[in-house]
Amino acid sequence: DWSSDVCSSDLLSVEVLRRAGRSGVLLPCTSLFAVDRLKIAPANGEYIVLNYMPAGGHFLLGQPIDAEAWERRFVTLAKRLAEHDRVILVCHNQKESEAAQRILPGFEYFLSSDYRQYLRLYSRARWGMLNRVHGCFALASLGKPSAVIGSDSRAKMVRQLGLPEVFVNDANDDWLECASIELDRRAAVFPQQMDDVKLAVAMRYDSLIRGALKTTAGANEVR
Repeated sequence: DWSSDVCSSDLLSVEVLRRAGRSGVLLPCTSLFAVDRLKIAPANGEYIVLNYMPAGGHFLLGQPIDAEAWERRFVTLAKRLAEHDRVILVCHNQKESEAAQRILPGFEYFLSSDYRQYLRLYSRARWGMLNRVHGCFALASLGKPSAVIGSDSRAKMVRQLGLPEVFVNDANDDWLECASIELDRRAAVFPQQMDDVKLAVAMRYDSLIRGALKTTAGANEVR
């Protein structure tokens, strides 16, 4: 139905829809509900999770991204955090695993072919700092705060959860340190905040989906 609202996860997609003659409703990605049917419950935070992608993302998109600077800053961050906390490098594919072992040999890292194992790992985290946007949403689904360092507009999705994000070139040492302090501080209160957010978002999705189904059913009756 060309007249129905479409759910969008970031402002850029809303603008794209607008230019295509569609109306977009800005809502957090449905991955926010990833754990709800898997019986994976959050546990006390045992470690910090970090995720590294060379150049901060999948593609450069023609941007002058300083991949070497990001690598240096990530290594500095990981080593600083590891002085006082257990740190796990979460790798979502073989390329990330090889990169993590190359830049931080001897660090604990995690790689699995089972998405449920990632959710179980995240359930025991205290907080995280990641290049992977959906790693952030997986953590949030368990009431764990995180920050995203990204290379494209999708990173801005996490603003809807009240979480910090930054373009990879701007993720300097000061930003990373301040973000890590903020995340550590918020770890105690974030679970309740996310319960409230998830409830409100679920109700909005339910309303929009019911409305779309009603509109579609009406259109079919007319035909």
